[in-house]
Amino acid sequence: MTVPAHDLQRVAEVISKAITTCSLQSAMVADTSTLSLDKLLSLSFDELGFDSLNFMEFCIALHLDLGLELSIGEVASLRTLGAVADRVLTRSPAR
Repeated sequence: MTVPAHDLQRVAEVISKAITTCSLQSAMVADTSTLSLDKLLSLSFDELGFDSLNFMEFCIALHLDLGLELSIGEVASLRTLGAVADRVLTRSPAR
């Protein structure tokens, strides 16, 4: 499914879903669906306790939902979910 570039709320929902599909140990992850958009997007990967496996699962989940290929290194360098959302909104789906 391709998300329109102007739909930040939809991208945030996809990111939240991608987080919950990861094998994260953090208790914060269970409640991402109840966070405000601003709070969700301000979360850092450090706060979420991401490791290399989590980054891989997160990238796969984004690819499956959005059709975008983001590398693990690219996502890790972005540091926050808001930065990932910005990158998603500026990228075209993989063809």
